[in-house]
Amino acid sequence: MAQHDTQMNKNRLHLFPDTNLFIQCNELKTLPWAALGEFDEIELIIARPIQKEIDRQKGSGNGRLGRRARRAAGVLRDVITNDLVPIVVRENAPRVTLALQIALKPNPELADRLDYSEPDDALVGIAHSFSEGNPGKKVAVLTHDGGVMASAVTAQIRHIAIPENWLSPPEDTKVDKELKAAQAEVVRLRNAEPQFLIECVNQTGALVEALSFEQHIIPQLTERQIQALLDRARRRFPKKTDFSSKSPSSAISSDGGLRLELLRGLSTPPDQADIDKYHKAYEIWESELTASLEKIHVRVERTRSRFSFTFRARNIGTRPATEALVEMQARDPLLIRRPQRDKDSGDETTDDHLPLPPSPPKYRPLGTLALIRDIQRLKNFDIAPRFDPMLLGHGPKARDPELFYYKGGFSELADTSLRLECALWRHGVEAESFSGSIELDGCADARGSIQFRIRASNLTDSPVLTVPVEIRAVESSAYEHAAMLVDVLKAAPPE
Repeated sequence: MAQHDTQMNKNRLHLFPDTNLFIQCNELKTLPWAALGEFDEIELIIARPIQKEIDRQKGSGNGRLGRRARRAAGVLRDVITNDLVPIVVRENAPRVTLALQIALKPNPELADRLDYSEPDDALVGIAHSFSEGNPGKKVAVLTHDGGVMASAVTAQIRHIAIPENWLSPPEDTKVDKELKAAQAEVVRLRNAEPQFLIECVNQTGALVEALSFEQHIIPQLTERQIQALLDRARRRFPKKTDFSSKSPSSAISSDGGLRLELLRGLSTPPDQADIDKYHKAYEIWESELTASLEKIHVRVERTRSRFSFTFRARNIGTRPATEALVEMQARDPLLIRRPQRDKDSGDETTDDHLPLPPSPPKYRPLGTLALIRDIQRLKNFDIAPRFDPMLLGHGPKARDPELFYYKGGFSELADTSLRLECALWRHGVEAESFSGSIELDGCADARGSIQFRIRASNLTDSPVLTVPVEIRAVESSAYEHAAMLVDVLKAAPPE
């Protein structure tokens, strides 16, 4: 009697599930049944229309519908072979059982509102009939179909919608499977291709996502500043005008003989031709120094406003890149050129020095010492012909397939792009560096970008990195730099 009272006091829910509980949802034992409410026990009652629908669907082939219908039919068969004794789906929290009750019939009083030839309406009619015959019990239809829910509302029977997270992900269609197979093949092919890691570094070698520079605007030195610098240079190297003879020392020994070592220090002043040549050279130096100072602002502006960039790229894939092409593209108003070097520029204004003042002519040593000096000069003079190694051999040197070469040659002109090519870019080696200089196309302040792209004959997609570039104009002076150059001047070596 006590056990009967305990069973009566349990909070029990009687659920009439639709077929989509078996066909569309995850396995019954894995579902979070507590989400339906605070019940001690849930009894799943399988009515005859649902059993018939499952039997019909189990012959639907090898798709998910057929597989799941056969699995559900197997569960119902276990109940039948167990003399229709309900089976336990879950032991507790809440306890869930599954029963097969094929004797239940739809409520005939609803026949005018429900079409019992339809399995969905028949399920609702059976649930209503069970509820009428078991007053006080909690009864509901469990479904995911809107039609069943509408019929339950019509019959005024409670319905519970299957939660969305109970549903299994949709099964891939044939088209979906073909698409996934194609995508997997693309991934496989790409994994067999070269793969590149591209980075941009600034002038200090630090990784950057953008480049920022200052464009120095330097006015020409004033006449007063140029004159002050000329006077400063003249004070350091005054023009020599006194070439009077030194007092000769005796080369005669006390015993009346002539000793060679006594000729040391014995000299004669430079002749008038050397003096005139020196004076002329000094005038030329003053003229050249003036001209250099007049345009030194151009030199300083170029020196302070050199904008360089470097990209680093490494093949981190499993294959070498064949017929690789690196493209660096500048966006308006920027122009780029290959790395700029003073010795390659062909512009004297980029040399960071001023014209050297001439050395005054020196006194000439006498006699044998002068002869010895001249002989020594001849010995030290290298008259051996020099050959350019590139001119030796029988033709141009073959290209190294693993080195990069500028496509189209070593153009010194700034352009919107630079291109380099390499026949075989190996994987698993150190990163390659690609540098260049930025020039402005007629403006002071500028915003643009440089795009770095890699192409190869065995590369499906071209990796690319775009780096923004900002150049800001600032005003400065060339006077201090010019003064420093004057202070470090040295006289030109004597001829």
